[in-house]
Amino acid sequence: MQNQLFAWLRPTFGLAYTNPLNAVIVPYGTTRVVLDSEPLADGRFSVQVRASILMDLEPSDDLVVYVALNGNDFHFGNLYLFPEGDRFDLDYANKVLNTWVDAPGVVELVVAAADNATAAAQELQPRFGGRVPNPSGRTRRNTFIGTESTGRHDVWEALDNALDTPRCLILGTADHVELSGIGALTEGWFVVSTEFIWLAGRDHRTRAITLWRVPHRDIHDDGVATEVGRPTYTARLVSGTRLSVVTATEEAAAALRDTHRDPREPDAS
Repeated sequence: MQNQLFAWLRPTFGLAYTNPLNAVIVPYGTTRVVLDSEPLADGRFSVQVRASILMDLEPSDDLVVYVALNGNDFHFGNLYLFPEGDRFDLDYANKVLNTWVDAPGVVELVVAAADNATAAAQELQPRFGGRVPNPSGRTRRNTFIGTESTGRHDVWEALDNALDTPRCLILGTADHVELSGIGALTEGWFVVSTEFIWLAGRDHRTRAITLWRVPHRDIHDDGVATEVGRPTYTARLVSGTRLSVVTATEEAAAALRDTHRDPREPDAS
């Protein structure tokens, strides 16, 4: 069921991803929506849609009383208070049966949950404090595919088949990819997932389709430069190897630079 939810949501919410527990996460404005499912005895599934209202709330009698008295004041869904260490998180949550939803219905549930959570945060933060998950409300573009992508479908298919995770937040084409001392690729693609930068292309000598995977943790430092007149993402790995990815636009190069540290969340700066 989780794979189905992800497949339904990804075309509309390009930054949707799954976490290590296989929950589907949808960054949305200043909040994020989490979708979980569990099987029922009759073969159906229950689908829970949960949106974060406020995090890191100080415990207080006023907060607990408010949730108890107002938690059901919605046409659908409720307020839930979750302990997180010595503090609390406040969420909006709704639960439906999988037989009641399809792709448009799941999108509507996400939008409704996010809208309810955002409105509640605006009302309650002045009273109870806490923080929203993404204060800036900004999200990144996730697709940087130039017109030169025509003819690279076999390279993309090889990369797509190799990906072991749906948590891919950035996708783009690259004119040239190089790992010093290892090789160079042309007709390239890059994908940023929550753990790796994935790179695919044709070996510049043999023309064979080649795939590389660079863990984010192996990147010592990185930046964006202009090489041969083209925006280029460069990174120095802890091994001393230098990675360079020549992209079509500065925005694509910047996306690689800005996401390698923790691409799982929208930019909150």
